[in-house]
Amino acid sequence: MSSLRLGLSLASVCVISTMATQGCAKGSGNANRTCVPGTEVCNNLDDDCDGFVDEDEAGMQLTKDCSNGCGPGIQVCVNGAFNACDAPQPQTEVCNGKDDDCDGFVDNGFDCALGDTQKCGSDVGECRQGTQQCEAGCQWGACTGGVEPQDEKCEGSKDEDCDGTVDNGCGCSAGETKDCCGGSSITCQNGKWPSCPPAPTEICNGLDEDCSGVADDHLPADPYMADEGTSDSCEQAYTGAFVTPLIENGATKKYDFFLYKADGSTDRDFFSFPTAEESNAGCVSNPSYYECYTITVRITKEPTGKDYELCLYDMGGSSAGASCAGKPKTCSKSGGNGPNEVTYSYEGGCGIDDDNRFVVEVFGVTDSDQSCEPYTLEMNLTGTGPQPEPCGV
Repeated sequence: MSSLRLGLSLASVCVISTMATQGCAKGSGNANRTCVPGTEVCNNLDDDCDGFVDEDEAGMQLTKDCSNGCGPGIQVCVNGAFNACDAPQPQTEVCNGKDDDCDGFVDNGFDCALGDTQKCGSDVGECRQGTQQCEAGCQWGACTGGVEPQDEKCEGSKDEDCDGTVDNGCGCSAGETKDCCGGSSITCQNGKWPSCPPAPTEICNGLDEDCSGVADDHLPADPYMADEGTSDSCEQAYTGAFVTPLIENGATKKYDFFLYKADGSTDRDFFSFPTAEESNAGCVSNPSYYECYTITVRITKEPTGKDYELCLYDMGGSSAGASCAGKPKTCSKSGGNGPNEVTYSYEGGCGIDDDNRFVVEVFGVTDSDQSCEPYTLEMNLTGTGPQPEPCGV
């Protein structure tokens, strides 16, 4: 079959004398057919009319990037369809600071994730918390850098043994009483102070139930810190709630998270999620046409009296765990975005895979905006096309 390259950015067709059209099938030898070259796509046809089927510019089989929770991979065009993604598959989780089973959690099943740190010890009385690190075997190491309990010195004002009671075990007069944390009290027994009852458990209510001097500290990891990675960074962005992609023109997704850390330090949340384009029949006959997408992410509920903002990073075809450095970024209250909301538009095409990945960063405007009350994050993806003109023209 002879080739006539017309330079048209249309789908390749074979024009028959009857004006009917069909794709240029491999081996078609009808002399009455003239091939109009277009963009080569994976369909078992010779779209670009060069005598070869489903090949790229280098003469190799067409491929496209793909990924799963474990990382990036490649799909190869075979017999007119892309085969399965060859991205790494989930493995048994081992202690190595990595997410081997690709469930969005590092070293889950162990006591801790290798390299993590946490506060340890007590900050009651004269004690001060230290730090411990997750070491080999994913076990917490020794607590270092803190102030440990000491024997009570009976000087009348300090709680040296850090049990919540000043001078317990020291001399006192029969019948004398002393207040304890939580509203209880103790009475002198046999000339000595007994220990106070355990302090109440801290709950999320803006109060300091355990008398540590900090309200709402030391709350349980679940649910308040379930979205925390090894560090507050793009590379450790949380993926656990985002296994299912955000679908083009699908339902808006809604999530509740917490901008909170148990030790009261400043938290920033990072979330990594994939998007997926819907199948579009209009692309079959127009492989060179454009598709246009708009993703909207907004915070629809903030804790009372708090001010949260967000940024969105376009990670392209990167897998979870990639760096945000150098990636397109747009933030609320900038670039035409209002407070608590980001709208971002990008262009795709019929002849390419438009599945993408994004990272959302949520942060408090000030350090005091941390809270154990949840905020609500909503996101949706809309798409239009295919169309012959570039998006926005």
